[in-house]
Amino acid sequence: MSSEIVDDVTAGEIVRAFAEWSDRASKRPVRITRHGRPTHVLMGIDRFEAMTTPIDADEDQGEFSLRGLANYISEGVFVLDAEERIMFANSFARAFCNMHDTANGCRLTEALPSLEHSVAIGQVRRTIATRIPAQADLPSTMAPGRWLNFQTFPLRNYTACLFRDITDEVENHRLADVKEAMLEAISLHSDVGYVRINMRGMIERTDQSMSKWMAMDAERLKGVRLVDLIATNHRAAMSQSIEKVLSGGAAHRCETVMVPNREGEVKLLCSIVPLHGAYGAEGAVLVYTRKD
Repeated sequence: MSSEIVDDVTAGEIVRAFAEWSDRASKRPVRITRHGRPTHVLMGIDRFEAMTTPIDADEDQGEFSLRGLANYISEGVFVLDAEERIMFANSFARAFCNMHDTANGCRLTEALPSLEHSVAIGQVRRTIATRIPAQADLPSTMAPGRWLNFQTFPLRNYTACLFRDITDEVENHRLADVKEAMLEAISLHSDVGYVRINMRGMIERTDQSMSKWMAMDAERLKGVRLVDLIATNHRAAMSQSIEKVLSGGAAHRCETVMVPNREGEVKLLCSIVPLHGAYGAEGAVLVYTRKD
């Protein structure tokens, strides 16, 4: 606002020529000084109301109002004042936290006692005190068993809190970690092998055991049709087993024989499981155990 001030005016001059200065202030703010120090600002009522309107006020009750927009997003929104009182809570936040409409005006920890002594309320208080945004992934105290991405940041004279449920993402990361640990365990077991194939039956990933059995580097096995590694007299049966799973069939178990890149054969017991991605079938996973 300081860049818009046209003049400094003394309190005495305001008294002597109030009409003139009030007319100027209706266009741009005027700074009033007393004994050479600024003490007040004179401005038009429109600017004052725009600056002091509560953050949750709905001047426009239509679908494009700020409050209406906040109620449509799939994230929780709290707007707090400096005393941690709730000035606004959107529909998602109220539903997720099981809050009543009467919560407005209450301190956040009064409306949600489970937040007291939590990491989340500590983050809120730091942002209120320092005006520095913060973000963290936290276990929810409002809905036990859930995980939240929790953000806090200054919003004009208030502090906004945004949160979204990331439980599925956390579980997916956890499952991915478990999967990688299982694959590493399989790789360390010399009598167990792992292969992932795409919808065309070509190898996309394999492990150390399979590489040793076939006497081929894992990178060289990528893109090879799996059935081409099977002994000729077992190839048709293995091809049918793979095709059955890739066509939407249930997991399948069979016996087969692989022909390494050297003399001899490797007898295997094989489990074939369909691999489903976000958009449907992506191939199959095969786990082998040696029989000899």
